[in-house]
Amino acid sequence: MLWRCGYKFERVVINGEKEPPGIPLVVGSATHGTNAKNLNNKIERGTLLTREAVQDFARDEFVKEWQKVPVILTDQEISLGLSKVKGAAQDQTIALSKAYHYDVAPQIIPNRVERPWVLIAEGYPFDLSGTWDVDEDYFKEGRDGEPKRIVNIRDTKTRKTDTGQTEVDRSDQYTAYVMSKYILDKVMPTAVIQDTLIKPTATRPDAIAKIYRSTRTKEDFKIFFRRFEAACRIIEKGIFTPAGSYGFDSPCGYCGFYLNKSCPFINSKRLLNIPKQTSKRSEQNGTGNKDPKQLISALESALGDGSS
Repeated sequence: MLWRCGYKFERVVINGEKEPPGIPLVVGSATHGTNAKNLNNKIERGTLLTREAVQDFARDEFVKEWQKVPVILTDQEISLGLSKVKGAAQDQTIALSKAYHYDVAPQIIPNRVERPWVLIAEGYPFDLSGTWDVDEDYFKEGRDGEPKRIVNIRDTKTRKTDTGQTEVDRSDQYTAYVMSKYILDKVMPTAVIQDTLIKPTATRPDAIAKIYRSTRTKEDFKIFFRRFEAACRIIEKGIFTPAGSYGFDSPCGYCGFYLNKSCPFINSKRLLNIPKQTSKRSEQNGTGNKDPKQLISALESALGDGSS
């Protein structure tokens, strides 16, 4: 959050202010809560919940998250109507929870679920803390017939589109997770795993689960620690730079402070166009339905002789 938007970091982390939740945050929190109940049942009783129980828990978790604080809607969601938007979001939560139940949870051998951790940073003004969604630690038979210890840290993300392997390989969050496991439990994790749940669409009513694995080394820990040192200096000086509000990858359009118009660094009266998913054809050639030669010709025509 500090790297994406320092202003948001100041409000949420430093000042303890709650970000007004939008639909994605409500759906994500409710899905996480349902998945945790499912895996805890596996730890305590040896089996996952039934399909009916997953659906019931997903519905209950959604209602609980929805009622916590007023949900901030986008202009598009307001135009659709509160009842319709709420119903669609609840259906999303159930679909995501079912995808996890069938395609992810059976593969997990959970040791602990929602395990909080703290690293005391001696000599620094701040410590590091977080929560592992799932801590896996078990033995399986190796190729040589000897038992092999498997140690994984798993995290679940709900996404509108599949962000792929790159997100997992580049994540500072996952570097911190692996490093904390190594320091606290004295074991280098076999892998950090992201269980990505992709939301249903108008043409695809079912959610999809994708599993991505990545690894970290002690060299990654050194790089992360440099970023931690930089973060400490930024926080101590109180220089919290806001996000670039109109860049292609700007996080502003999804921020609760933008949605409730309380961010002073963005013109809330000007629409932020959030990039939509491109078609397979446009992904292949980067031009949508137009031929590249036609685009170049149109551009040259628009530019004219350069006198304007």
